[in-house]
Amino acid sequence: MSLSQFGLYLPVGEQRWSGESRGWSYSARRITGTGVPGPWLDRELPLQDVQLTDVLSGPPLLSCTIDPVYQWAFDSQGDPLLQEWTTEIYAEADGVIRGAFLLDDSQMTDSGWQLEASGFTRYIKDRPYNGRKAFVETDPLTIVRHIWDTVQAEDFSNIGLQLDRTTFTPMRIGKALPVEGSDTNTAASASQDEKPFELNPDEIRDLGKLVDELAEATPFDYRERAQWNADETEVERFLDFGYPTLGARRDDVRLVYGENVFTAPTIERNGADFANYVRVFGAGEGSEAIMQDAMTIDGRLRRYATIDDDTIADPNRARIRARRELIRRQNLVHVRSVKVTNTGNLQLGAVRPGDEVRLQAETPWLDLDLWNRVVSIGTNPDDPEILTFGLVRSDS
Repeated sequence: MSLSQFGLYLPVGEQRWSGESRGWSYSARRITGTGVPGPWLDRELPLQDVQLTDVLSGPPLLSCTIDPVYQWAFDSQGDPLLQEWTTEIYAEADGVIRGAFLLDDSQMTDSGWQLEASGFTRYIKDRPYNGRKAFVETDPLTIVRHIWDTVQAEDFSNIGLQLDRTTFTPMRIGKALPVEGSDTNTAASASQDEKPFELNPDEIRDLGKLVDELAEATPFDYRERAQWNADETEVERFLDFGYPTLGARRDDVRLVYGENVFTAPTIERNGADFANYVRVFGAGEGSEAIMQDAMTIDGRLRRYATIDDDTIADPNRARIRARRELIRRQNLVHVRSVKVTNTGNLQLGAVRPGDEVRLQAETPWLDLDLWNRVVSIGTNPDDPEILTFGLVRSDS
């Protein structure tokens, strides 16, 4: 199906749209939450000014524009065929799906119809938990899978997301209630860290936020993935998990200023986040609260950071969290992003969010040699020779 079916044609002198001449194409289909793929709306979406961002532990992003000259097709009720929360958009390059998105926002202006779409993990943001469920000594990833299974079992909510069911963590959350009348305590007076981990509509009003909190506390990574099925008739969508991280250290890839990085990296010295004394408060109230410190003597003024996390019910976890925060906050030098030439072993798709890469740069200020995790990859199909890597120090 294409625009010509609706009597819409490319304007005279305009034969291509964003990315088409470089092997990129875009398509849209209806999604209604039944789990059954909807009809294709268009296999040749005329998108312009396309920006794609693949993201680690978050929904990928798509922004683009449709030129008003196309006078976009409308249905019999006069509504646009592309509608928020019932349209999925696919970006494809050289036969490979580079992103699957739900249209969630748009703006019509004189200069064009601006579309914003997000990956499928965006779907559970601001969504409450409908039901009541308690977990005792449970792997956090089991809880995340339960959340997604419950959501997709609700009416008009099956988005066809297939979950990785092979990855597990050694962490356990939720404690059994003490037996009534026991010598140590009663169920009625059990402290927060002695209770099951509960899902209910009274307290859980944003499942997306809860999943991200579990991911940070455990920790684990998640990443969306989309691909054609065997006969290339349907797009399959997957949610992959990794404990403690996804990705691999890439000794076969390096980012070198002057070789494949041609814009000088911006070096950030993050003194606002610096600390050499970290105190973590976990579950409990007042003097009964779990508390652990981590500190180092480094010749600088003492600077504190205080972390409150009532999901920590184990002093050992609080101690580990404090040490991890101390290490992270000792790092003053950061490079948050670099523009990388899309050549050699850095071709699109060769590095994925979660991978670790080495950044080397001689600058007038500092000589850099840092291992960084790639947390996002931005692509502009109009300029596909350049990829934008979002970075976080590996030792953070």
